[in-house]
Amino acid sequence: MKFKNLFMVACTACLLFACKCTSKSGESTSAEKLNAETVWGLQSIRTKKVTFAEEGRIAYIQFNPETKSVNGCAGCNRFFGSYEEPQAGQLVLSEMGATKMACPDNEMAIEDMFLSNLGKVNAYRIDGDKLELLQNDKVVMTFEKTTLPEE
Repeated sequence: MKFKNLFMVACTACLLFACKCTSKSGESTSAEKLNAETVWGLQSIRTKKVTFAEEGRIAYIQFNPETKSVNGCAGCNRFFGSYEEPQAGQLVLSEMGATKMACPDNEMAIEDMFLSNLGKVNAYRIDGDKLELLQNDKVVMTFEKTTLPEE
């Protein structure tokens, strides 16, 4: 029950912060654009490397510019929502939601951090195979291009 409550708080925080996710600088932070073909695998949250106990498990995020939708897996549960890019490099996430399966403690801890930090994101930067999600020019999460494991 405790994990369910923590997950609910994380999702609520994500939704509350999503309404105010715009970059203050207004400067372009990315030469590359988000595209639907790229799967971004989570590498770190607030400079802490992310590793799962189960081999082959990843947390990831994908963006679809045509539908302005975002989705992925936060470690155990899938998440989804909408996004906008008011200016190049800015990122506004909204209408975020997630499934609510119970998961092992390690996965829930990663998921809680992922979702709560996702709600703080207001910009992004892509450099080759690396995506950085930013909060006021500070790196919140780092991702690398990856492929999804077979299910």
